[in-house]
Amino acid sequence: MQKSMVAVSLLLVLIIGAVLSMFTVYETESAMVYMFKLQKDPETNKARIYEPGLHFRVPVIANVLKYDMRERLLDIKTSRITTKEKKDVIVDFYILWRIDDLELFYNRTVLSSVGSAEEFLEQKVVSVMKAEIGQRDISELVSEERLELMDKLRVTADISAHEMGVSIADVRIKRIDLPENVSNSVFARMRSERNQDA
Repeated sequence: MQKSMVAVSLLLVLIIGAVLSMFTVYETESAMVYMFKLQKDPETNKARIYEPGLHFRVPVIANVLKYDMRERLLDIKTSRITTKEKKDVIVDFYILWRIDDLELFYNRTVLSSVGSAEEFLEQKVVSVMKAEIGQRDISELVSEERLELMDKLRVTADISAHEMGVSIADVRIKRIDLPENVSNSVFARMRSERNQDA
């Protein structure tokens, strides 16, 4: 009787251990295992990346870090940027981005938090946008050159974002507005030009 109780207890411990050691990575995810440090692949000496499927880890002491590898939309509203004419414009835009290098992304972001990565990404892209818009005047921003600007923004921002293990698929300007005081001066200048033409 006592032996059978011990056998049942051992069997339960083994079942619980087996369940705790298993983890599933879904098809939109990749994962890494952290046990005192990131588990490395002995062949490449880089972090071992777990692709979709059922995997095993050391229960309790090994943490599984899962990441969504799909493209994400980062919507950035109302960035105030100065043009070549020293006039402020208000720009709303969005970024399509995805994790490209999981180990680098983990190392470069605080606790691998997507929130902090997006914060960092926003700072990068806004600084690139300020540099590019600062070389153009308002008429260039609302003309066909806007498409060329967005393409240049994507390429430059993508190069900058690679240092944090991220790639940028697209940068799109949704809206460019003039602050009220700037728009009043622009309309006043347009009116005076029309009056001169008349």
